[in-house]
This record gives sequence, structure tokens and C-alpha cells, in this order.
Amino acid sequence: MAANRARSDPSTVKGSMSTIYPATAPLVFHKDLARSSRFHATNLETGKAPLMHPSPCTLKTDVGTSGCDGNPSCACTTGATCNSCGTCADGTDPFVRIKYFYTPGGSGEVAAAGYQDPWGVMDGWVDEAAGADGHRMIVDGASYGLVGFGHAGGTSGACWSTFDVGDFASAKPGRRRSPAPRQSRTAAPPARSASMRRGPIRRAARPRISAPASTANAWRCKRSSAIRSSTRPITPTCR
Repeated sequence: MAANRARSDPSTVKGSMSTIYPATAPLVFHKDLARSSRFHATNLETGKAPLMHPSPCTLKTDVGTSGCDGNPSCACTTGATCNSCGTCADGTDPFVRIKYFYTPGGSGEVAAAGYQDPWGVMDGWVDEAAGADGHRMIVDGASYGLVGFGHAGGTSGACWSTFDVGDFASAKPGRRRSPAPRQSRTAAPPARSASMRRGPIRRAARPRISAPASTANAWRCKRSSAIRSSTRPITPTCR
């Protein structure tokens, strides 16, 4: 609902420095994209991994049909992830993972960590400033027609208190549409207090999260599997 409000009224649902994109048709929920996104959120949380688009391990190829919820014991070929909040080697590519659940394949992914409120997560994705709005481009993008969102939280010792993931695909059922190019870009991890509402989020690289604070938040979006994330430290801002 929050995503479709942003798509239907992008001139209102935005940050003070956001690009206003044309209004576009609502996204349609797809259960298999939701299964993929929920699986990934759970895999990151229970695997005690940092926020990342690739899986934190090499996934078993039957995860989409085995009933595995994302726990490394059933998801990973080795039964474990990197188990590190600092750095984690890339495992299975996100678009490979999505295809395990949704066979036509996905074309975009957004992810966030550390937020307790799903509306706050969506605000962060769509409030980004012009020129640093990889998440906003995906959520508001007319090339995307199907979506599934997943959430995980509550695991003791996880790198972040919550993980939220959204997987997108290009075509709506029963309609012909030119496929969207696969999207992969890292986005900014903002710091945001409880009193802050809307505001553009500056996009940069993955933060240092060896000891993340419970109030911190991290953001990433995937817009091209060939592009790797930067490791520049940043000072996140929220206006």
C-alpha cells in the first residue's frame, strides 16, 4: 500500500530534494517474489550477516521448493554463512536467488536494515534526493509491475534489529511489457532519529557496522548485478 501511494502521487510522497517522477500504475503483489524477499531477510538475520544483496553463502539450488525459510542450516550448501557483521564474501547472486522462487526472474531489489516501522522504511526509499535516488527509481519506476516484500526481526545477536527486502519484476500478469533492465546499485545508509519524518537520504556505500547501534539504519538497492558496492565510509545525513 505504501509503495503504491508513492507511485500514484509521486509529487507529494517525496523528500524535499527528490526528483518528481510521473505517476504510474500500481504494483501487483506476487507471492513468489515475497517468498524470495522474506527468505533473503531471514537468511541475513539468522545468518548474522551484514546488509547485502548477494546471499551471505552459496545457496542450495532447491531453496525455492524445499520449504526452507532462509535459515542457513537449510539454505546454505555449507549450513552456515560468514557469521560476521563486518565483511562477508558474496554468495549467490540476488537475481539467481530470486529466480529460485520466481522462475521468470526479477529485475530489481531494495533492502534496508535497522527500522522498526515499515512505513519508515518506505519513506526512506522514496524520499531520496535527486541524483542519489536508486531506491526511489525502483519503487516509483514504471518498468516494474510485480513486487513482493519480506521482513525479518527479533533474532538475538543479529547484525541489525530488522531486515526489510523488496523484490521487483517487470511484467504484470496478462500484459505485454518491455522487460526492465536488471537494476543494481548500492544506496546510502542513513542515520535517522525517531523524531525525523520525511527527508532525502544521501546515497553512498555500506557503513561500518562491526558494532551497529540499535537506532542505526542501513540501506541498499540493487540495480545491476555487474556493479559492486563501494567501501567508502560516510557520514549519513537526514534533513
